[in-house]
Amino acid sequence: MIVHFKTTNINCFYVNQCLEKLREVARDKSGSGNILEANIEAARARCTLGEIFQALEDAFSRHVAESGLVSGAYRKTFDDGKNNNELKQVIDRVEKSAKLEGRPKVIASAFTDVGFDVDISPLFATPSEVARQAIDADVHIVGVSTLGAGHKSLEPELIKKLNELRTRDIIVTVGGVIPPQDYQQLYDQGVKLIFRPGTRIPEAVIQILGHIEKTFNSSNKPK
Repeated sequence: MIVHFKTTNINCFYVNQCLEKLREVARDKSGSGNILEANIEAARARCTLGEIFQALEDAFSRHVAESGLVSGAYRKTFDDGKNNNELKQVIDRVEKSAKLEGRPKVIASAFTDVGFDVDISPLFATPSEVARQAIDADVHIVGVSTLGAGHKSLEPELIKKLNELRTRDIIVTVGGVIPPQDYQQLYDQGVKLIFRPGTRIPEAVIQILGHIEKTFNSSNKPK
């Protein structure tokens, strides 16, 4: 039904017309246009959220949130003299939800505090963008934070993109609200660790360090 609707010439013309009007209103510096009205008209024309967001991004560009990290909260717990600065982790906001803004910062701050070199991806990043950032930063781990029930499609897409780009193993971990019945599917698709709600950060650090040691020790063994 959606395919039929999108491929109907009249509907396609109306959709494109509404999206172009939305761009024009958004670009109007005088402020005389009504963006909300143009959004509603686009929605009534059955424009998708992605199409509407893209039209607004064409006019305004994409917002990039600045993420600040804190230090000191976990250092005493892991003050064992080891230096893990060569290990890098991307805290991924691949879910399209601004509600994730606070939680990845806490996790990123904690991992930075215990010696990880952490990069935080931009808000609203796509799997392709996160994979490219991970490769460019030469990371060992990509950590995905998920609340929006997109884990069954977004995480596999991220792993697929990493497999296309990477030159060595990159560990993918997932944390957040994930139904237990979905765990095995994620493991089968390449996710290495899943952290359920309530997992203590020190416990997560220990598990990740153990998996890093196991993964890279085995990959460095002579064949």
